[in-house]
Amino acid sequence: MPNYVRWLVVVAALSWSVIVACGGSETSDTPTPAAQVAPTPGPTATPTPTPTATATPTLGPSAQDILDASRAAMEKVSSYRFTIDAEVEATVGDLPAVLPVTFAGVYEAPDRILASLLVRVGQSGLSLDVRTISGTTYVGNRTTDQWVEVDQLRSVFPNPALLAAALRQQLGQDAEVEASSGAGADAHLLVLESLEMFGELEPHGRVSVWIDAEDLLVRRVEASGSVQFRELALLLGSYGIVNIASARVTMRLTAFDEPVSVGFPGQTRGPAPIGPGGRFPDQGTDHVQRGDLHPPYSSVPATSGPHYGSPLAPAPWGAHGVRVPDEVLVHNLEHGGIGVHYNCPDGCGELIAQLTGLVEAAVAQGQKVIMTPYLDMDTRIALTAWTFLDAFDEFDEERIRAFIRSHESSPNAPEPRVP
Repeated sequence: MPNYVRWLVVVAALSWSVIVACGGSETSDTPTPAAQVAPTPGPTATPTPTPTATATPTLGPSAQDILDASRAAMEKVSSYRFTIDAEVEATVGDLPAVLPVTFAGVYEAPDRILASLLVRVGQSGLSLDVRTISGTTYVGNRTTDQWVEVDQLRSVFPNPALLAAALRQQLGQDAEVEASSGAGADAHLLVLESLEMFGELEPHGRVSVWIDAEDLLVRRVEASGSVQFRELALLLGSYGIVNIASARVTMRLTAFDEPVSVGFPGQTRGPAPIGPGGRFPDQGTDHVQRGDLHPPYSSVPATSGPHYGSPLAPAPWGAHGVRVPDEVLVHNLEHGGIGVHYNCPDGCGELIAQLTGLVEAAVAQGQKVIMTPYLDMDTRIALTAWTFLDAFDEFDEERIRAFIRSHESSPNAPEPRVP
C-alpha cells in the first residue's frame, strides 16, 4: 500500500477517534435521556387545617353583680362605725361661707344611730349629740342622757342605715366598675350617676362607691354635686346658719360587727361606743401643781380633769419617746388636741414606726396631735380627745385618721382655738 494511503488511513482513524470522544456523532454509545412529558396539572389538594382551641375570655363581675352582692353583704352587718365629712356651702349671718361638717358615730342594725354632729365656723363651732331610732331623731347630751325629740327630722345627714337599701334600689344601668386600690387593696370602685340616700346631685353630680373585693362590704362612699341638706338646715337655722348645701360628701365605714348598743333615751342597754370613741364624763379644767392630789381620772388614759398649767403643760405636739404624765396630756386635750398612746412592754418597733409616721404627718399639716407610750392601759393602742377615748389592739390607720378628723380642734374641747 502506498505510503500516502497509509497516512490517509491513520489520519482518518485519528479523526474518527476525536469525533467519538467529543460526542459529535448520532451513533454515540452514550444513551440520550428520554424527553420528560410534563403531567397535566390537576386540582391541588388543600390540607384541612386543624382547628385551634379558642379560649373563652373570663369576664369580671358586672356592676349589677357587685351591687347585688354588696347589698346582700351589707344587709347582714349588725353594726359599724361611720364618719361622714362634708364641705358645706352655707350663709352665716349675711356672709357666704364653706363650713367643714363631720357626722360621726355608730350604726346598729336595723335603724339605730348614735353620733356627734360637729360644725366648724371659723375657729369655733358647735357640737350636737344625735340619736336616731326608727326614723325619729333626738338631740341631746349623752353624758346626762337628756334628749329632746325633734319630730320634723328623720336624719340630720345622709343616713348610713339607708346604705344597703340605697344599693338595692340602684339599678346599676348607669354604673361603671373598675378595680381600684384607692380604698385599700383589691377594692371595686363603682361610679354611679346617683344614689338615693344622697338625693339629686346637680350639677354634674355623681357617687363613687368603694366595695371590698373580698367581703363585698362598702368601705367608702363619695358624692359630689349640690346635695340639699334640708333637715340639717332646720337643725342649724337657730344658730344663724342657713342655705345649707354641699359640694362634696365622703362617708367612711369601719369596725364592722363590733358589739354596740344604741337605746332609746333613758333606756339602759349597756355601754354604747361613741363614734369615733367612747365618751366619758367631763371632769372639769382645774389646774393643779406638780405633786398635788386630785380625784382619779374617769378613763385610762385620762380624757379630762385636773391638769398642770404653764410652764409644765401643754407638751409640744408630735411623737414623744417617753411617758408624758396625764396631768400634762389633759392640758393638750383641753386645747382640742389628740392623744395617740401605745402600750408595748415587750417592744413593738413596727407599730411605733406606723404610729410615728401618721402622727408626724398630721402635725406637719397643722393638726394638734401628741404621741406617747402608756403602759397602764389594757390595750395596745388608745386615742384620746377631750372626754373621748377609743381603744383597740391592732393598727388601723383609717380608724385613727377618723378619730383625728372628728375631734381635733373640736368645739367640744374647752379651748379649741388655742395652739
